[in-house]
Amino acid sequence: VLILRPSKYPRQGDYIITTKMDLHNFGKVMRRGCTFDALLVSAYDFGTERMVLPADAPQGRFDLLLTLPNQPAEALREAIKKQFGFVGHPETRDTDVLVLKVSNPAAAGLKVNTQHRNYNINWRKGELAIVNFKMSDVVYCLGTGAFNLPVIDETGLTDSYDFDLHWNGNLKWNDQKKEIERALQEQLGLELVPDRRSLEMLVVEKTK
Repeated sequence: VLILRPSKYPRQGDYIITTKMDLHNFGKVMRRGCTFDALLVSAYDFGTERMVLPADAPQGRFDLLLTLPNQPAEALREAIKKQFGFVGHPETRDTDVLVLKVSNPAAAGLKVNTQHRNYNINWRKGELAIVNFKMSDVVYCLGTGAFNLPVIDETGLTDSYDFDLHWNGNLKWNDQKKEIERALQEQLGLELVPDRRSLEMLVVEKTK
């Protein structure tokens, strides 16, 4: 089935259950109380930090149940087009980014996953706990969850990693971003360097 509707649970938080623990491929998915750009993630496989949204994009919260066995993303794109009148297309643009680099290879907080524990993420106020993540997944989390900018991996780290990152969760906006940057450097030996790159973005437009 494919059910897409205004949320019946708009004040209960954004909640997701999927059949695949993969940040880039949701498989079958149930979402509760998500934003419009979160719907686009499931439909187009672009993180929200790589989207160019119009000023009149739909507001509010939405529920999604998507269990179609064949071409579910394509079906969701068509549902978004039909219900909201918006479509997306990839387009290469120059954009501000953050580049993740190693600043201290001896930092104790970043640990290679040697026990083959299940892939897991727990993001809450003042803490990001990761189990068995590649750096490609780490930069995706940072880009979408913390900085709302594309984060490019130039660490050269190829293993899967575990870490438990802590910062002052009472801070807001730019102060919180600076605090997360400090925590990354002090606890994990990783630094974020501002840059500008040419990247493929998802440009979302109203259908004509």
